[in-house]
Amino acid sequence: MYTKKIAQSLKYLLTFWKKKSFLILFFFISLYIGFFLASPYILNFLQHTYQQKFVFYSLSEPITSFLKFSLVLTVLVIFPFIFYLILNALNLIFNLKKKFFWMFYLLGLGLFYLGVVFAYFITLPYGIRFLLSFRTEKIEPSISLGHFVNFFSFFVIAFGL
Repeated sequence: MYTKKIAQSLKYLLTFWKKKSFLILFFFISLYIGFFLASPYILNFLQHTYQQKFVFYSLSEPITSFLKFSLVLTVLVIFPFIFYLILNALNLIFNLKKKFFWMFYLLGLGLFYLGVVFAYFITLPYGIRFLLSFRTEKIEPSISLGHFVNFFSFFVIAFGL
């Protein structure tokens, strides 16, 4: 009986994905391209915010950093839809009441974006300041663009989740 319910839920989800996959992919790709075009300006803003100059050590580092940064920003924006799909799949299996479903959804979104805001405004500035405090007269720090994007992405996504 329970496996039959899971199979029906899976069939419903696959049917939903089949109907909406073009729209979902179009939305994801559009956001990704938009963030890719805006990522130099966003990274320039972050560069001025943290009062550092980003450098790159290989020819491909800027483009790969922009691609990675765009993907992270796209995931941050599209997270409500991804979370809705996950909760909807769990709702089909466990049959939550509608008010509990929306309560879990809104609470989960609120906590996710609260973690993102906490990471951006509190953790990242103090973390970067601490790591740059190892500067000496003979050692001048320079932040690699790729390493900064990895650091930023890890902190923002990890604190969100």
